[in-house]
Amino acid sequence: MKVYEVERIRKLLGLPEEAGNQEIEARIAELIAKEKPSPKPLPPEEKPEVPAPEKGTLVTELSKMEFEPLLPVEKKLISWSIALGVVGLGFLVWVSYTFFPAGH
Repeated sequence: MKVYEVERIRKLLGLPEEAGNQEIEARIAELIAKEKPSPKPLPPEEKPEVPAPEKGTLVTELSKMEFEPLLPVEKKLISWSIALGVVGLGFLVWVSYTFFPAGH
């Protein structure tokens, strides 16, 4: 931590300039202890009601989904991706036949 940050923290906590890290940490711990009361555990007879988790299968989850048509942008993206893949594959075949004829 930078020196100016420590000085700013000391001022915020109301500590003198001579206060060291231990005093700063102790003051922060005091403030945290005052601010947050200790949580009381539930009595044994009271238990929170939590519904049992449903085990969903792929078929049930897919049947709950609504049909969403592809957007025009998504259709273009798919077509460009397929076209780029076919062109790239053709280029690799051409490089293979041109530069490595012994393998064919």
